[in-house]
Amino acid sequence: MPVSPKRTYNITSVQRCLRLLSLFSEAPGGLSATEVTKLSGLPVSTVHRFLVNLQDAGFLDCSAKGKYHLGIACFSIGHVYVEKLDSPEHLRIFSRIGALVPLYCTAVGKVLLAYMPQAELETTLSQIEPRRLTANTIASRQELEQHLHRVRKAGHAFDLEEHEPHIRCVAAPIWDHTGAVNASLSLTAPAVRMAVPRLRQLAPLIQEAGLRISRELGYQGSEVASARSAPERSSNRLPGPIQRAAMAATFR
Repeated sequence: MPVSPKRTYNITSVQRCLRLLSLFSEAPGGLSATEVTKLSGLPVSTVHRFLVNLQDAGFLDCSAKGKYHLGIACFSIGHVYVEKLDSPEHLRIFSRIGALVPLYCTAVGKVLLAYMPQAELETTLSQIEPRRLTANTIASRQELEQHLHRVRKAGHAFDLEEHEPHIRCVAAPIWDHTGAVNASLSLTAPAVRMAVPRLRQLAPLIQEAGLRISRELGYQGSEVASARSAPERSSNRLPGPIQRAAMAATFR
């Protein structure tokens, strides 16, 4: 009996749109419509239609200067690891720079959520559907909101085997010169090598390291004050999601 050829579902417009969207992941400063046209090789009219539709759907934001950035719809999918320092230990955790992981069950993700302006947080939470990945995963919005309140109060977040079994993590915010938290710094280790009391001891060191990086980025505020006031910050200026996660670092 002859084998039927495998059906393909190539939708040209969808493929073009996804390729166009991927251009922004490599452009943290954003792209103008002219730059998108040049990089994509698509006609001006086609690029304009895609940009308008992606912006309407929340996948792109456009600044007052006409620069497009990845929008909140992209960010709600997850955050991105962009740099990491591996442990010299033989037993190590594998992670890939550029990998997407959920916001609601990772220490870095919970820090980014906790310090979002309130309006942006509401929008993001409405697009997140928590599901239980381990026995410790937060699986409801109410529980997540209560947890984020504690993260803001403490100034750091833990991942106690919530994303993956046997993996623990602590993360702290990194502020930019405007006082917004667009990145996070984390330390991750196998649970067998990182008891919870030890993780709690390390939390202030991670916070201090995050604050030092923040100072180098021009941050002038008080860490405690920012932890209390950040959720009330105006959401008129929404940096693109890749920008927000671009300085996230994981130490193993």
